[in-house]
Amino acid sequence: MENRISYNIMRLFRFLTHLVLPGGLVVLAVYLATYFSILTPWLGKIEKTAPYIILSIGFLLGWRFHRSRLALVILILFLSERSMYYFGTGGTYSFGHDYNVLLANCVLLPVNMALFYFVRERGILHMSGIARIISILLQPFTVFLLLRLQPDLFQYLSYQFIHSPLLENLPLPQLVLFIYGFISFIFST
Repeated sequence: MENRISYNIMRLFRFLTHLVLPGGLVVLAVYLATYFSILTPWLGKIEKTAPYIILSIGFLLGWRFHRSRLALVILILFLSERSMYYFGTGGTYSFGHDYNVLLANCVLLPVNMALFYFVRERGILHMSGIARIISILLQPFTVFLLLRLQPDLFQYLSYQFIHSPLLENLPLPQLVLFIYGFISFIFST
């Protein structure tokens, strides 16, 4: 009985170690650096270069281990982060459309990730991989063109289907919550 308890404690410790160590150490280091004002100029440089480094590493790993879905999801996350950086609140090119860019990201990000979960694993340099990359790269341009030509179209993303005082103060619109719920339901079954 004692061996079983110590075995379960070791399993729990191992799980917590795998859960906390990689990201937890980075979060702790950033918190300590900002709290003690250490390396503050460094953090600005990391903020600008880290997405490109992560994208490069993700593509190299996806190419090396023939995991196109990994590379494509990292590309989706990269484009989502960069679009929020440049076109979001306080971005260089926001032009007052920051909420619309957030809504487009909230809809496209989970839908794309779910779609790439269901596709077959092929190489990045395979014809279908190149077609997927092109479809991913066309999405930000499509959103940008829609923002320029039909900005009123994005009001439908924030439409309230159910009028209730409980649902009015949610941070995300009902359509976005429905999409997240639907995708979560599909993956849980």
